[in-house]
Amino acid sequence: VHDGPHLLVWGQTGRGKTVCLRRLIGDLASRYPPHLLSVVLIDFKGGSAAIGLDHLPHLAGVLTDLDDHRIRAVSRGLRSEIERRERIFASKGVADLADLPDQVACPRTLVVIDEVQVLLQRHPDLVDLIGDVAARGRSLGLHLVVAGQRLVSGVPRSVVANSGLRICLGVTDLSEAQEYLPGVSTTDIRALSNSHPG
Repeated sequence: VHDGPHLLVWGQTGRGKTVCLRRLIGDLASRYPPHLLSVVLIDFKGGSAAIGLDHLPHLAGVLTDLDDHRIRAVSRGLRSEIERRERIFASKGVADLADLPDQVACPRTLVVIDEVQVLLQRHPDLVDLIGDVAARGRSLGLHLVVAGQRLVSGVPRSVVANSGLRICLGVTDLSEAQEYLPGVSTTDIRALSNSHPG
């Protein structure tokens, strides 16, 4: 929440992005009960990100490329949740999830997208929705975790601009690493690459 509010994970195939996502979801679920944290998992890699997580009560929904036909329902559901939260906040006179009274049920929701390029290529209409969540999600308690092989392709700029947390698991192009690791010098990136080949 404080360092994000969103997270980018990128790197080449086989570098461990999906394992990283599973570990992140599992770790957060072990720290926070379902009334404080829910997870929506959109996995356009056949559902492998959900392996081992299906027992978690935190999972509010899982969508894979195998249920592509359900994407519109998920999109409508996410838009509806944004509006629902805005109505709750307005009725309580608050602007941020952290200011809601404890008795109001409104968990932080992690929207995890694995292989975001595939999702956006198949459903370009989701670009605006994902951009909206990136821009307004922090105060509403909606947080994106976006993973892909090359996030410069088609990902809304608001996602990049509002993602203070970034994990790079291997890229071939130094300029790409520099774009997604602002504040890290070329010398530092080269040193990291040399000390952790691949």
